Formats: sequence, structure tokens, C-alpha cells
Amino acid sequence: MLRQLHVFLKSELLFTHTYAMAVGDEEVSNVKKVLGSFLEMPMPGKTFQFPGSNFQIFHRSKDNLIFIFITDLIDNKDYIEKILIKTIDKFQSLFPNIGSIEHSILSSNEFLDFLNKIQHEMHSKIALMGPYKSGKTSLYQLLKDNEERDIADFAKVSLFNLNKLQFDLWDFQLPENYHGLWGKFIKGSDLIILLFDISDYNLKVIEHFLQLYNQESKLSRLLILGNKADLINEEEIKLTSNLLKIGKYQTISLKQTDAEQKLKELIGQSLRLKKGLPDKFNILIKEAEQIENDRNYVLAIAKYKELIKICNEYQDFLYISGFKDKVEQLTEKLEKDKKFRRQQGIKLKFEIPNQIKFHQKVSVKPLPSEGPQELIKPVPPKKGFIEMPLEGTYKKKKLENLTLFTQEDKEEAEKKEFLEPEDISFDIKLKAPEEKELSIEKEISSSEFPKKLQTLIIKNGSSLSLNLCEHLIKELKKTLDRPLTIEDVETAAKIFVNQENL
Repeated sequence: MLRQLHVFLKSELLFTHTYAMAVGDEEVSNVKKVLGSFLEMPMPGKTFQFPGSNFQIFHRSKDNLIFIFITDLIDNKDYIEKILIKTIDKFQSLFPNIGSIEHSILSSNEFLDFLNKIQHEMHSKIALMGPYKSGKTSLYQLLKDNEERDIADFAKVSLFNLNKLQFDLWDFQLPENYHGLWGKFIKGSDLIILLFDISDYNLKVIEHFLQLYNQESKLSRLLILGNKADLINEEEIKLTSNLLKIGKYQTISLKQTDAEQKLKELIGQSLRLKKGLPDKFNILIKEAEQIENDRNYVLAIAKYKELIKICNEYQDFLYISGFKDKVEQLTEKLEKDKKFRRQQGIKLKFEIPNQIKFHQKVSVKPLPSEGPQELIKPVPPKKGFIEMPLEGTYKKKKLENLTLFTQEDKEEAEKKEFLEPEDISFDIKLKAPEEKELSIEKEISSSEFPKKLQTLIIKNGSSLSLNLCEHLIKELKKTLDRPLTIEDVETAAKIFVNQENL
């Protein structure tokens, strides 16, 4: 059966359509590698065949176009070549100006309708095989279409439709298990369904049909069904499974109301027919678009990649090209934003705003070296002064309202009158050594501040090089005119990110 069609314009994938699972979007590149020089230097007028482990590839070129059919292993070259030539002629009649073809045009209903007819004309075959009185004819009657034709006097054939695909369903009519026509009956089948009566079976007869399959049509897919499962219990089914040793098989009862639906599901799984996209797919598309509109490019890229993964899983290539374009566009925007931030970061300087700029000289009396003493509260500063913590042994005091110091701020500051520097003294007595000491803030090494600043900026959704972080730390330290604390670095990171988001 025809599984996929790929059309290349030289080495560029121009069009693809899937009927059954074969190769994914990433594997198409492997197909290009296999074809190699054929894509770069086509050889018109000749059909080539490359058998694989699970599928086989047929390809033919014309006017810089490469047409590839991926089919089951059972299909032969002479048969596929005729259909391939017919497809090429139809394609060129619909799209004579190859240079102006777009992917959206190639999804036109006319060409897809033609491909569906091609799939029907290939007469993909499903043959029902098994011992006499196993239920083959009942299964045939359950699945067949109204139209029916005879194959000589040993078989009947009807159409069977599944997932918008069409198959020829074959039923053996002669009441014999060892008839010589069985070999001819199963040849060329895309799928062989081996049916046996699980409630009353003959192991040697089942093994005979398995041997027939291996001799006459081992390239066909095989589905083994144990019918009449309603006549035995679960324990007997398990015991039978251990005795049969015929490999994996499914149990079914054709008399049950859901038998037809279950059969279609098993046939679809055996042929690995293409499944429809999940119900949540359209919801995921809307989510990705909304995230993109919110300018959260990193998360939007992740969402579009998730959609690409789903399309590959279901081998639905209609959306993949558009999603890949989105990822490429958003990645480009993200890189431009990062580059802009890096350029702007060079010009940024952290300076203390004039409204809390320190203009008071601070001095601290030395601490007593020994002896139990009581803790004395510091003398409150005179009115108009700003209270400063003690360097090295001070309690944490958060630095508020750290902003970028503009030229306008500087000019305004020069106009203001500041009080003259003045000493502020504190008398501090330590408690006895056996008592709990006054808590001292432990600072991280100053050499680690630039890396810490960079980490905080990245954590808040922005970025800045380590060199620029070192530069900003130096500016901040120069402005504050005192040793920096971790809180200073955290505040600086928040200001930088907020400034970026303006």
C-alpha cells in the first residue's frame, strides 16, 4: 500500500502527504541522505527502488522534481512505477510553473482527491486465512461493502473502507485447510488476518497456516485472532496461550455488538494507519499564539516545538512547516532582543539617587576588648542626619529606591544645600562572653558579586555578560562608597531587569 508521497524540488522538500505511518519529518532528511546524488543530479526517465527493513522507497525525477513513494515491502517495482508516472503527470498538469509553487497551494483539494484515487487504484489487499469453520466468512460479512466479485471459484472479494482508505478484502471459499490455492490466495497481501477458533483448535492446523504465511507472503503484515472467546473463561484463555506458543495474538468474539469496531481498530493498528491529531491540538495552537502575542518568546518557542513533536508523532506534515518557521522567527527576535540588551547594558551605570545620597561623615568608637559589659544604645543622630550602619558589624538595613542616576538628577542635586559633615559616635558594650553575641551579617566574597548579579538577572528573565556585571558592581561600589552587601546586589539586579522591561 502507498504510505507516503514526498516531492522534492532538487534538495528542498516541496510537498508531502501521509496515508500510513512510515517516516517522520526528521527522518525525511535521512531519505535525502540515502538518495544522495539522485537529488542533486536527477536521472529523468528511470524509476529507482531502495528496499528497507520496514518499508521500501521508489523515486523518479522529472524537470528538477523528485517524486518519492514509500510503500510496504510487498509492493513490486513494475506495479508502483505505473502509478508513480501517473502521479508525476498529474502534478505537472496542476502546477506547470514550478517556480511559483507554495506549500499552501499544494494542499489543494484537487491534488489530494487525485492521490486518494491513486490509493484506491493500488488495490491494497487484506486476506482472511485460517482453518475451516474458524469464522472467516462471518468476519468477511461483518466488514465487506455491498459490492462483491468472484476470483475464479475459490475466493470472493469486496471493498473495505477504513480511515478514508480503501482495501480489497479477500475471503477463501473452499472448505479445505490444505488446498494448493491457499498460496495464490494470500500472495501480494498488505495484511493477512489469521483467524482460528480459540475454544476448539488444532495446533497442527494453525502451525500449517503459519508455515504457509512464511513461505508465500512473509513480507505481508500479520494479525492473528483467536475467535469465539465468549465460549471460554479467562483462565482457559491464559492456559491456551501457554500451549499455543504461536506468538502475539488477540482474542475476539464476532458475535459481540462491538466486534466490528474492535476489528477496525486492530486492523488499523496492524497496518499502522495514520491517526487523526489529538483533540487538544487546536487548543495548543491557540495557547502558543497567545504566548507569542504576550512577547514571551522563550515559552512560545517551547510550545511550537511541542506542536512539531505531536505532528511528527502522528506524521501529519500539514502544520510542521509553519511551526518550524515560527520557531525560526521567534528565535531570531529573541537573539535581537538579547543583542539590544547587551548594547544598552554597556551604557548603564548604577548611581545612588540624590534624595538618599549620603553626605555625613561616620566614625565609630572602638569596641572594648574584654570584660562583661552591658549593651549601650547608640546616641540618636541629630535632626537632619541620615543614620548609617556600622561597617563590618552592622545589622542588615535594606537599601531602598536604588535607581539609575540621570544627568537631570545630578543638576538638581547641585542646587540643593546639604548639611556639613559631622561625626556621629556610638558607644557599644558587648555582653559577657558566655552570652549570645550580637548577630553579624556574613557577606559573600566581593569577587563573587559579579557572578551573583549575573545569576539574579538571568533568573529574572533577562541577561547580561559577566564583564558588564563586573563593571556595574564597580560603579555601584564607587557610588555607595562602602563595602557592598548581598542585598545591594539583589536590589541592583531588580533595577536592571525593571529598566529592561520599560
